[in-house]
Amino acid sequence: MPSQLFCNISYINGLEGDRSSQEQIDRVRPAAFIHETSPGNRQAWIVVSGVPEGKEQFKEFTRRVRRAVGANDKSASHAMRLAGTENWKTKYLLNPPTVSILEAHPGHIMTPAQLQELHLLAEPERTASVVDLRPHRASRQPDSERHWPDYQRCVIGAPPNQEGSGPDRSMADFFWCMLAAQRGWSIEETANKLMEVSAKGQERARLHDEGYALITAQNASAAATRGRQAGRG
Repeated sequence: MPSQLFCNISYINGLEGDRSSQEQIDRVRPAAFIHETSPGNRQAWIVVSGVPEGKEQFKEFTRRVRRAVGANDKSASHAMRLAGTENWKTKYLLNPPTVSILEAHPGHIMTPAQLQELHLLAEPERTASVVDLRPHRASRQPDSERHWPDYQRCVIGAPPNQEGSGPDRSMADFFWCMLAAQRGWSIEETANKLMEVSAKGQERARLHDEGYALITAQNASAAATRGRQAGRG
């Protein structure tokens, strides 16, 4: 039975209400079910398999997800407000907001490895006695050492499309482009390669929508950059 991980998007970086970080929401969007509990306040749920067994191990895994996302609400529980119900709090009387769904991927289950690739799983905290003295150098791998992501794995891991007839190809393309950006491929290189591996990209090109691959690569590259910046923070 997959474990459900919870992170409260409304308190990322201390932002509240209409100042909630859209960038943080975009980061978790490929992996999470998101709903709005009140204006500007969101909850995100990630269903993940392969979580280490044991109560303390599960808590630590959950903390790593929250830390990577930037969720500051450490007291958040596993209580979910159901979509379509009213959020009754004193501050909302006498006009309580209705909980609504913002993002849903029925049947979508992540793995720890996929969360790491999306920068949604922080490294385990080191003990105070461990000091890393190795120099950190930013280096770009030569083309001969870089590898393209496995496109079919991205298709298999994509959530179902709205019709329920197969995987969401747009989400698979976005996820594949994000992995390519993380491996050092440029936006132009990624867009050109996407046209080779993506049936959806080829279909859009036949419909004279040549910009599909480039826009997907640009958006995915921006998401990957935000993930790296959040990881350094």
